Amino acid sequence: MHLVGDHRVAAHRLTRPALGGVHGRPFARKALELGEKEFGLDHPATGGLLDILALLHRAQGRYAEAEPLHKRALAVWGNALGPDHPNIAASLNNLAGVNRDQSRYAEAEPLFKRALAIAEKTLGPGHPNVAVTLADYAACYGRPNTPMTLRGWRRVPRRSVRSPNE
Repeated sequence: MHLVGDHRVAAHRLTRPALGGVHGRPFARKALELGEKEFGLDHPATGGLLDILALLHRAQGRYAEAEPLHKRALAVWGNALGPDHPNIAASLNNLAGVNRDQSRYAEAEPLFKRALAIAEKTLGPGHPNVAVTLADYAACYGRPNTPMTLRGWRRVPRRSVRSPNE
């Protein structure tokens, strides 16, 4: 099962202010409740619903609510899909983003590195999700007083990242 694209598209739609924001959270909570009943607590679809709700909280700066949801999604997907699945990479990237958004760069860096390694291994270095992870990771470097170093950073060749229409 490969849910990365599906849940990221849904999350993007729900986190856009016009379609989600504060108003999207009740729908995402209800979807999670229904998903837990229909699929169970440990089903990959439930992991996707957890991640969507976490992204909504994160988009509103509600990090204390987002972080445990991302961790739970990560655990669900890890148990159901294994440690090297693309959903694990997406979930690690999202959890790293919560840390980065709170200036917890030392906690974010290993999560971004692991997400990038899994995404490159499972999807290939030119996949759009690899580019998303690289962009999210790179956002740490423009911050003042960032303790992260460029150690381990590498550039993906521009031509290897293609749009879905190419």
